[in-house]
Amino acid sequence: KDDNDGAMLAPKVAFVGDDTWVDLFPDEFDDCHPFPSFNTRDLDTVDDGCLVHLPRLLRNLGRRNLSNSTVPKEMFEVIVVHFLGVDHVGHTYGPNNIHMLKKLEQMDDALETILATIDSVTDGCQVSFIFGDHGMTEDGNHGGGTDDETNAALFPHFSPGCGDLDVDLTGSEVGLQ
Repeated sequence: KDDNDGAMLAPKVAFVGDDTWVDLFPDEFDDCHPFPSFNTRDLDTVDDGCLVHLPRLLRNLGRRNLSNSTVPKEMFEVIVVHFLGVDHVGHTYGPNNIHMLKKLEQMDDALETILATIDSVTDGCQVSFIFGDHGMTEDGNHGGGTDDETNAALFPHFSPGCGDLDVDLTGSEVGLQ
């Protein structure tokens, strides 16, 4: 995108979630809503805060007026949303607990909203990367080198506006298969 003089502008980046991001990248976000993350017994504050801001952050996704290059004031090129409740449930109760089921259902609903928004973009390419930053042992720990702790999911989701990308994301592109 560019301004009226034709100069390139930096992409607008929004963030909501685990406050560790702001500690690591204090000057990187144009719209920033950190929530305290170190109380592992608090299963909801960070996630509920994310859910409050998510609709506004997603509102203008893919809504750039391509005919005259106008960009809505609250349109972001990158939106980082860091939910934390699943991690906290794992630490506090372990992965096989009713609290985990409730938290995963909440995350399913959030992902449904995000993916439906991505799917609504037909005149441009939008991509969502959904990933875990680590795995978890049966007793809810992580930080070691076991497969349970180091394996984490990555799920890319492309809008219809991206077309047929014919992308191989099986892991073979990085030597995993």
